[in-house]
Amino acid sequence: MTGAIRLSSVKLDPAAGLHRRPPRPKHLQNSRYAEQFDWDTLFYDVYRAGSHVVFQGPPLLNLFDSLRQSQPFRRTFGFPRFRARHIDRKKRGEIWLKSAADRIAIDGPIGQYDLQVQPDMAGMFAGRRVVTTLSKDNDLRWIADWVRYYRRIHGADGVLVYDNGSSAYSLVQLQAAMDAEIGDGVALAVSWPFPYGPQ
Repeated sequence: MTGAIRLSSVKLDPAAGLHRRPPRPKHLQNSRYAEQFDWDTLFYDVYRAGSHVVFQGPPLLNLFDSLRQSQPFRRTFGFPRFRARHIDRKKRGEIWLKSAADRIAIDGPIGQYDLQVQPDMAGMFAGRRVVTTLSKDNDLRWIADWVRYYRRIHGADGVLVYDNGSSAYSLVQLQAAMDAEIGDGVALAVSWPFPYGPQ
């Protein structure tokens, strides 16, 4: 399954002069806060979910106003159209836009971007008992043991691992380690090289 997943990830265009402002005041930031904070990922991925296109990424925070003033989002939130919905969480942000488009052009104060809408792949794991995690450089033997444990003890027949930029092995090697343990199930390794912290 390696290579089956492509992400339409977006980093902020430096020409727009924007970055995500941290929610934590400066006096409460430790020495590694700036290094771990995600200053410029706008979206992790843009993908189809039924009649909607989902734009998923870190919390938008101060970027939301610039995004909602940009096409195709301008005048889509709330009355009278209700074509777009913003889901704001502490650890992620999502926008659900009602659209049948395969490509989305964003243009406005947030910058200019041309995005391929990735397909809805939820069916790959539909009806399965799936375990998922984010991992970076964990020993492949540990990952194999983890898959084997959940398959044998809990009946898992699906495993999804987001690889957070491992350097100890390739995505192909990670995929092979999972494939060897999942049996007739489905295993998928997805490259997910985004800042993870700070907590």
